Amino acid sequence: MAYHEARPFMFDDKIKRSSSCSTEYGNLSGHSLFAASYNMFVFLDFYYGQFKGKKFSSIGYYTSLFFAISLFIAIGISRFYLNAHTINQIIYGWTFGIWLAFYFHFCLREPMMNNVKLIVEDKMNLGKRQIFSYIAVASVVFICEFMSQIATFLIVDKVFTPDPKWIINIITKCGKDPKNDNSTLNYKQVVYSGIPVAFYGAYIGLFISRKLMGPTSENVQKTSQWWKFILRYIVVAVIGIPAIVLFFFLPWKINLGILIVFKTLVPIFYASLAIYALSYPIFKRFKLLSTVSEQQHIPADKSIDDLQESPLSN
Repeated sequence: MAYHEARPFMFDDKIKRSSSCSTEYGNLSGHSLFAASYNMFVFLDFYYGQFKGKKFSSIGYYTSLFFAISLFIAIGISRFYLNAHTINQIIYGWTFGIWLAFYFHFCLREPMMNNVKLIVEDKMNLGKRQIFSYIAVASVVFICEFMSQIATFLIVDKVFTPDPKWIINIITKCGKDPKNDNSTLNYKQVVYSGIPVAFYGAYIGLFISRKLMGPTSENVQKTSQWWKFILRYIVVAVIGIPAIVLFFFLPWKINLGILIVFKTLVPIFYASLAIYALSYPIFKRFKLLSTVSEQQHIPADKSIDDLQESPLSN
């Protein structure tokens, strides 16, 4: 939002319209950013995370790196070809995406995974004060992140006026009027500023899952039965239906504040919280968990001392 830079079709009359006719500002390219960050994150997680220390052939390593890079470059080039972004917007998306992947992997991944494992797997009971401190920190981080985007939107909206030529081209080429359509310019971007609430909702969901299920081994998801794997995805999809309906079908022409709350904040918070809080209990109810993991399951109301006296400890 802070850059508020036009897409090619907004300022170039020779371009009839972009294929997607995206009418929000173009810098940086979201497709380029997500493609670069995702591809590099998967590469780093594979070679420097889950399988760190294992021997791999140099050919396999460099082939994987080649495909990771070439895929996000291809996506960026396609955005240029479709007239969705200028080349500087695409390059910025690539570089920022690569930086995000490296920063997350080498600076955030380990402490975040340790914290999640503490919540989900640690056999010691989490005290109320400890849970409160975790949730309080997560709440402060989310509120600061969300409000910074709202503040950015308000500042830009007050100090910056889009070139009238951009508005005319949006109306004539895409049939959208920024005066009454919130899927344009910074309006769409501020609505999507609520999407990071997914991380906050998922984090709260982990605590609820811990309360319902107790400490749970990561092996609980492992299964050799393909039908269980498919049914789990169906359960997750059903849980997320209310969020999907609101996110995709709430019209863009209603009040901006209502859109922020009911198109992103509420549905995405609900979906992430419900999926992470209720998936395991539902999987357990319908016997979709690993049989071995269920036998090793530790009830939520048992302490480490109780476990030592239980038949499972013998």
